[in-house]
Amino acid sequence: LGRLEELRLDGNPLGNGVAVLASFADVSSLRRLGLSRAEAPARSLAELVRAPAMQGLEALDLSWNAFGDDVAAALAGPALPRLRELH
Repeated sequence: LGRLEELRLDGNPLGNGVAVLASFADVSSLRRLGLSRAEAPARSLAELVRAPAMQGLEALDLSWNAFGDDVAAALAGPALPRLRELH
């Protein structure tokens, strides 16, 4: 996964599996991540956003996932310094 720049998992019901992405250490080259309609719980999405491995993301698609204040706070914080595109 070390050279992977874009990963589209849209429409896959990953649920808590989204949090597994946060544990991958070798995704520092990832720039675009699509998780639209992933049916991920807010806790997993917040964990993903805060994961150090995701700091290189420039575009993130979380559309059609239900999330609340925890995810919004994570997105508004310093966790994704390169993020330029959010859906």
